[in-house]
Amino acid sequence: MGISILQLSDLHFIKENNSVFMKIDKIFDAIKNEIDNSSHLFIVFTGDIAFSGQKSEYDEAKKFIDILVTKITQYKQNIGIESIFTPGNHDCDFSDNQEVRNIIIDNIVAGKTKITEELISTCANAQKEYFSFVEQYTSKANIEVEISNTIFTRYSYNIGNFKLAFNSYNLAWVSKKNESQSEIVYPTTMLEKSELMNKDYDLTISLFHHPLHWLEHQNMRQFKELINSTSNIVLSGHEHTHSAKKESKINNEEHIEYIESGVLQDSHNPDNSNFNLININLEDSRQDIFEFTWNKSLYEKHDTYNDIELPFKKKSIYQLKETYRNKINTMGLKVSHPTKENMTLEDIFIYQDLSAVNNNKKNQSILLEYNSKQLKNLHEIGHTIIYGAETSGKTSLIRILQLKYKRDGLVPVVIDGKDIKSNDFQSTKIKTLILKAFKSQYENDHKTISTFEQLDKDQVLLLIDDFQDVSLNTEYKSEFITNLLKLQYKNVIFFAHESLLLEATTESFLAESLVDFKHFQLLELGHKLREEMIRKWISLGRETDVEYKDLIFMSREKSKSINTTIGYNIVPAYPIYILTLLQALEVNDSHMLEKSSYGHYYHFLIMQYLNTDTPMKVKDINTIFKYTSTLAFECIKHKKHTFTYQDLIAFDRAYCLEKKFEPTFNIIDKLLKSNIISEYEEEYRFSHNYLYYYFVAQYFSDNINSHEVKTVIEKMCKRLYRTEFANIIIFLMHHSSQIFILDLLIKETKEIFKEISEFSFAPEELYNINSSIKADRLKLKNRTLEETREIELDREETAHNISAHNHKNDRDEADYNEDIQELNTFSKLNLAFKMIEILGEIIKNYSGSLDGYIKLSLIQEVYSVGLRSQKSLIEFIENNHDLLLKEIKEVIEKKHYVTEDKKSEAAANMIFGMVSSISTGLIKKIAKAVASQDLKLIYTELLESDKNNIAKQLITQAIALDFRNGLKSKDIEDIHKSLVRENNRIAASTLKRLVLEHLYMFDIEHSKKQSICEKLDITTDNSKTEMVKQLKR
Repeated sequence: MGISILQLSDLHFIKENNSVFMKIDKIFDAIKNEIDNSSHLFIVFTGDIAFSGQKSEYDEAKKFIDILVTKITQYKQNIGIESIFTPGNHDCDFSDNQEVRNIIIDNIVAGKTKITEELISTCANAQKEYFSFVEQYTSKANIEVEISNTIFTRYSYNIGNFKLAFNSYNLAWVSKKNESQSEIVYPTTMLEKSELMNKDYDLTISLFHHPLHWLEHQNMRQFKELINSTSNIVLSGHEHTHSAKKESKINNEEHIEYIESGVLQDSHNPDNSNFNLININLEDSRQDIFEFTWNKSLYEKHDTYNDIELPFKKKSIYQLKETYRNKINTMGLKVSHPTKENMTLEDIFIYQDLSAVNNNKKNQSILLEYNSKQLKNLHEIGHTIIYGAETSGKTSLIRILQLKYKRDGLVPVVIDGKDIKSNDFQSTKIKTLILKAFKSQYENDHKTISTFEQLDKDQVLLLIDDFQDVSLNTEYKSEFITNLLKLQYKNVIFFAHESLLLEATTESFLAESLVDFKHFQLLELGHKLREEMIRKWISLGRETDVEYKDLIFMSREKSKSINTTIGYNIVPAYPIYILTLLQALEVNDSHMLEKSSYGHYYHFLIMQYLNTDTPMKVKDINTIFKYTSTLAFECIKHKKHTFTYQDLIAFDRAYCLEKKFEPTFNIIDKLLKSNIISEYEEEYRFSHNYLYYYFVAQYFSDNINSHEVKTVIEKMCKRLYRTEFANIIIFLMHHSSQIFILDLLIKETKEIFKEISEFSFAPEELYNINSSIKADRLKLKNRTLEETREIELDREETAHNISAHNHKNDRDEADYNEDIQELNTFSKLNLAFKMIEILGEIIKNYSGSLDGYIKLSLIQEVYSVGLRSQKSLIEFIENNHDLLLKEIKEVIEKKHYVTEDKKSEAAANMIFGMVSSISTGLIKKIAKAVASQDLKLIYTELLESDKNNIAKQLITQAIALDFRNGLKSKDIEDIHKSLVRENNRIAASTLKRLVLEHLYMFDIEHSKKQSICEKLDITTDNSKTEMVKQLKR
């Protein structure tokens, strides 16, 4: 069963001399052979039929339609033809005085006037000739009068066994003669949405004239939600451009087609003429879309989309209440985005990874790693329980799953654990609980409720949030679960705080009732998922204008800042924290100028949660910060990081007594409600590491002249091999850049590998390694920017997992009075890298406020400790080169990697590659630590003071190459020529690797790439097309 839709838009008929009459034959010729298999043709007019809403113009339009319909019926006599209409701004007659109408419209758009039927009638009076015109067509008989009105018309058709609806929305009722974008308002609340959705249509096509962005911003979201929830295909016009696209929600789970037609008759250019034809096979759910464009003497197919799936919707009589749907799609915290107003959860949501939890069930076969998007597949759900921290994203996942499965035609019902009371464990009570939740979330009447109660249980998804908060003990929690499962619900997901995990997976009543459940823990976002969220943030409100290469660049830069702020177990990498940090990156807070940029980010995080309910007064914020920093210092002073509620009360009394004041609010309650202090099994502690470090550092900064504080800082600086102390000092530097602290850090840094001189890449330092190979072959591979970024993210993920071991929490062992440990080589390397990180953050964060000589000293020491570390590694390899060659050759021989005559060459290449990678990695580490666009004078000064030092040449180039326009081809070529003359292959290889990474990371002109690769003897693939394919993304 086939139908065709001929979409004509922006016809602009005037009283006479309409050029489109000369094209009627050509329109017919273009479509006649395309509609052979169609039993019905719907000619859909998406607005601007007339030019100025005059009767004489509609008379011309009718002549045009009559001629075209006659031609088609003469050619294909058995085809049914119907004309469907929606008005545009040109279908309004503005010849009368519009002053009163314009005032009404301005007040409506500004939200000052409530829209009533009387006002609609008044404004739509400008369309009276349009309404008279459409009354002439037989399609009038197919209008559903009971739900149609001035601003909405539904045309209903039965085609064989299929029911079709055309929903015509009159957006032009508030059009003005000179209108602008964001000035259209459509009163969605005046439509009976349940009536729109409850009809059993197989295909619903919505049509309106103005594309969505012409609507007022808040109204656009409401209207779009209405359209997306009631439509399969959307047709529009107005902007005189062709467009056909799918719009998806929740990771492409369901899509709606938006098809925009170009102008049929351009008032200024008769050669600009376009229309669309859509052929639909209702039985196969397939379609073809043709966009036709006038070319001198005929209409040619400009774009064609063949045999694509028809976006049928799964129909449901169960509709979420609008207020509830809006509630669950809100962010849950105040979010300010630079280019997107009223951001929703769906706009930014990311499916997090899950980790399987062993609940000791025999023969359990389950993946250890799992992404929560798998829960979009119903067969993956069954009976599942997911554990997570307080702000891990459990509730957001529940809300997204409810929206997703609702769109799929199921009935997902959310039950809050707090609503499960002490007597709700019996089956009858559970049924009542489910029905109560259903009624609160869904539009309902007696019929809907009865239908829900009789619905097959496999059509319901139960989502039970905060199960740890139910008013039941362990035994009756178990009873609740057992009785719930007896009700035969096939799809149930419990969500609980991670504090319940141990009880639910070991010997207990609760564990026994959950034995057949799949158990998962919600994980923090890894580097790839952070990147996905960052890209969503950047693209919001800019989907059509942000270039792909800029998206990659911006996401990389934001990722750097966010990953540095998160650190290793400093800030939880849950979505809410990533989102808050993204906001912090956008905020320029003048009150935070005394802090480093990262100090600002941590402060922003804290303030977001202190101000969750109502904004606090400045004096109360100061009180909270002083109070909490003192509490944090007490923790580190007495090595006590958990306390009872009585401990908190005792501290509170002592603090208030010492300060001689009575706070006007309960400070302890505020710290608990804002989750700065958290409670678990009657033990209290700082809820996250970043809070503890921030407030300890705050205390140090506020009391920096205290002898006690100075002594503690000095002791910590001598023990920075402790992760705990290194983190505190990093946070202290976010608060303060006191010279005495910088002097301590420089002094301690000088002690690391002090017995070793700096590595300079001099040929004599690398004689054995350089002599071991004939040439270093490097190649520029054909990678897109996206492929390069994927590789980067994989490396970051791996490096993070490895480094996390070196940053393990040692709070319980850390004691600033302990004996200073003797460090082995690898511990010294780890400490050196920490010092590079600490000094680097100071350099970059205070680049504009520290005196020049101090910055010079700091950068010199970063260079020096990095190069001393490098020498400790490479000197060992150089001095033991022959031994390493021998051992590697033996491994190669055992594994049969290469033939006998290639063993020595292969072994030498492996050692050379390893040294080249180490050298490049350490040079990059030094460069990235100090790289800042505003410190070029210091880098130049350091290089000029030691011009022939190859290491400093490489560091200078690595710093430049870390930035977008940092490829200085001439300087690089000169350095490379010098290295080649000296046969300094390791240094040359390091330089080439630095250049290669820059070429991969940034969008460089093909000719410039080719040129630098030729000069550095880097091979490239021959295909230029492949090389530049990333530019066509």
